[in-house]
Amino acid sequence: IVMACNTIHVYRDQLISQSWYKDILSLSEIVSEYFQNITDDIAILWTPITTTCWLYTFDNCNYDNPSIENLNKIWEVVNSYNATWDTKNNLEVLENIIDIHKSNGTKYYVAACTEISELLRNYDDESIIIIDTLELLISKVLQKIIKTKKR
Repeated sequence: IVMACNTIHVYRDQLISQSWYKDILSLSEIVSEYFQNITDDIAILWTPITTTCWLYTFDNCNYDNPSIENLNKIWEVVNSYNATWDTKNNLEVLENIIDIHKSNGTKYYVAACTEISELLRNYDDESIIIIDTLELLISKVLQKIIKTKKR
């Protein structure tokens, strides 16, 4: 089973324990692997709902996460994008939040929501690195499929 939504991964362990599905990839573990040797500051671009869980909290990382005000703006972007598909205005809000963190020296940004991944897919700023959790998940799924087929 592949769960593409970041928020659903909060319930992964519960799903495993209450069903026969045992081989559900952990998005948290996949992202953690990516950050294993990174010492620069990271900003997690997520919604207020996912900030209260353990999903992207790793001991070895330094965080420069959005303020509550900006988390609420991200939540509004997610809702607006789902309702309107307005890329231009919603991307502008995300760019403004990224600019705040760039001024702090933050280099890495985790697109920790499906809609944020979609909006930042073509974001072009060579001074930062956008980590798309969906791309990491897809890459891991493909690796697993190839490994399974070689058996």
